[in-house]
Amino acid sequence: MENSEQLRELYHHDRRLAFIERRLQEIPAALRALGEEVARQGEVGRRREDEAAELAEALRRLERESAVLRGELARLAEQQKAVTDMDALRASEHQLEHCRARLATVEDTLLVKLEAQEIHSREGALRARREGEERSALDDERRALDDERRECEQEQAESLAAREALLEAMADADARRYRRIFSSHGHRTLAPLRGGGCGGCGAALPPQELVEVKSQGRVIPCQGCGRLVLRVEEES
Repeated sequence: MENSEQLRELYHHDRRLAFIERRLQEIPAALRALGEEVARQGEVGRRREDEAAELAEALRRLERESAVLRGELARLAEQQKAVTDMDALRASEHQLEHCRARLATVEDTLLVKLEAQEIHSREGALRARREGEERSALDDERRALDDERRECEQEQAESLAAREALLEAMADADARRYRRIFSSHGHRTLAPLRGGGCGGCGAALPPQELVEVKSQGRVIPCQGCGRLVLRVEEES
């Protein structure tokens, strides 16, 4: 089988097609990973909203409890004015102290929760801005991947058509031989000569075959892997 411009073109088409096929397999995985990251960010946002809602509800409960305790404190203070018995007065004072202590605890907790709410709100705004920027970057990346996929699909169709035209222009026996080996090795059917051996599997060529490939422009089947070995100037 003689080396020719057609075979060299076929070699380059196959190399490009192998790259395109690999990218067309990688792009869906990359798109899935982007989708998973968007979903993760959405889940983080929902958790943050839940935390804010829980904090707001806790504040409302504390405010209600504070109002109840203030009312109770006012009631006890008013009730104490009518107390004349010392034992009853001591009991009333004890109730007032207990109510004041409980109110102080509730209001301290309320202040802590208010501070926590303010911090959560500030951090949430910062996170939301950062996540918005990240989502924008993810959207840009997704669009770039979609564009690359369309370009790869178009180039793949064009390269397959060009490869088929090259095969039709070859001698029938050579085209049949190529197609037969292609069924096993795909777009790695043609292997460049590297050093003294097959660029596909690395097996050394017998001396006579090496001379034929290097000097006589022959295309030799590799005894190691069966690929067709040819001399490609830029890879010799």
